[in-house]
Amino acid sequence: MGQKQIAIKLTNLLVKGLGSAGEPNVVYMLVELRKILEHEQAELKYPHLKFFADWAVHIRKDKISAPMKAMLEIAYREAADAIAKEGNLDDPSVAPVLSFAKLSEFRDELRSFLEAQNIPSDITRSDPEWKVFTHHLIQVLEGQPLVPKDGIIKDICFQGDAQGRVICSMEFRNPIAGRGTYTFRPSF
Repeated sequence: MGQKQIAIKLTNLLVKGLGSAGEPNVVYMLVELRKILEHEQAELKYPHLKFFADWAVHIRKDKISAPMKAMLEIAYREAADAIAKEGNLDDPSVAPVLSFAKLSEFRDELRSFLEAQNIPSDITRSDPEWKVFTHHLIQVLEGQPLVPKDGIIKDICFQGDAQGRVICSMEFRNPIAGRGTYTFRPSF
């Protein structure tokens, strides 16, 4: 299938909205966007888009590109800083949110890519639509850990808590000030 046909399908999907079948539609959208990325050999231009598109279709993500390794190093430093400040880290709802989990770079790249393909980018421009999209994306990623083969982070995982809210947990290869994990509640 060519890029033009994929763009038409995605335009139709996004004009209708993700709807109640949002989780499968998010996976479909990311798979189709990944195809366009490959057609255009634009993976390096949109590393966050490629990363999340790949992660959505793998039960565990262990192949990490150089740009994503840099992002994980930033996330590690942010977690280490939060631990060093000794805030209330036992309550994920008040722990500082890591920039990685805000998905802002992903949002910017997705907007840019959709616009470059003449596909509606409303889901990235409207905060309510972005919130719906990210909710479904996190449901897709839930229980599919990010497991770098090397480095300072052992894994990162999105999961639901007892109240049905999302939490993100980062486990370290070596504890920081006696803490082996950093857990927080992302807000989109």
